[in-house]
Amino acid sequence: MKKLIIEKEKLVENINAIKNDINCPVIGVVKGDGYGLGLIPYAAVLKENGIEHFAVSESCEALSLSENGFPNILLMSPENNPDMLNQLIENDIILTIGSLQTLDIICNLQTEKKPKVHLKIDTGFGRFGFYYKNIDQIASDFECETIMIEGIFSHFSCSFEKKYHITKLQNQRFEQVLQELKNRGLSARFVHLANSCAALRFPETHHNAVRIGSAFLGRLPVPVSIKLNRIG
Repeated sequence: MKKLIIEKEKLVENINAIKNDINCPVIGVVKGDGYGLGLIPYAAVLKENGIEHFAVSESCEALSLSENGFPNILLMSPENNPDMLNQLIENDIILTIGSLQTLDIICNLQTEKKPKVHLKIDTGFGRFGFYYKNIDQIASDFECETIMIEGIFSHFSCSFEKKYHITKLQNQRFEQVLQELKNRGLSARFVHLANSCAALRFPETHHNAVRIGSAFLGRLPVPVSIKLNRIG
């Protein structure tokens, strides 16, 4: 039988190197069964080394983390099933809203707890989210009194590009949304856009939090300024 050997000390070195390079809170992305390292043991190492916020892409991953005592879990993908949403809310999972459909479903849930949510903005990736020009739709989320908007985020399409071009444009669009919301007296506690490549290459994209996933494993498609071990 073949085995995947994980050298924990090298993973810890990567975590510390990244934390020392980035002067804002780090959200540890542990999707895909912790990038193949095992969701719970991988998240445990991150938590032991100062990572206090986590993000996943599947509802089952979010619930698994919650059941194992992990805090501050963001489900980055939209969930529209009312039964699953009630279960996520009961377990204090932070939800993502990126469409009026999801907004309507969550706002009309009959729950004892007030759902915590992050708004997803589409600045050019095209996967999902409120289109950055539709500021009225984005602002309308804040009118729903049955949810608590804690954060707002977007995702880069190619932060591995050679020059700071498309990434710069997406960052500008995101900042435009933030400014428009500010002009309306609206804001969120957590503002995050940078993924691993952007966080370690373009500090101007940091805002007040960054999402780190593949960089912890030292598996980036482009060189960065800090030395990272290749994990696994």
